[in-house]
Amino acid sequence: MNPAKLNSRIIIQQKTSQTDGEGITKVVWDEFITIWAGKKPLNGREFFAAGAENAENVVRYEVRYRTDIRTDMRIIDQGRVLDITSVQEDPYENRTRTHLMAKEGPLNA
Repeated sequence: MNPAKLNSRIIIQQKTSQTDGEGITKVVWDEFITIWAGKKPLNGREFFAAGAENAENVVRYEVRYRTDIRTDMRIIDQGRVLDITSVQEDPYENRTRTHLMAKEGPLNA
């Protein structure tokens, strides 16, 4: 894996819940980890294979091999919020990289 291709700094956030002073529980997003990633454009076949619609902005990120990223997390990339839809932990079966498929959702609360 060429480290020069990991040229985007992204933040992975995880959903947690907090209870305020009145006992009301609300969902908040906490920073899980900040890592370097490479953005990969999707060609037409990958775009439709991902189950994407034309109106969605689907991005594939390539990061160093990790096993702790899940689909209930989200990505912050230069202020953009993307929901992780798929995680391929070891696509080449050599423990060098992980692929994250993400899309910008209409409601990223």
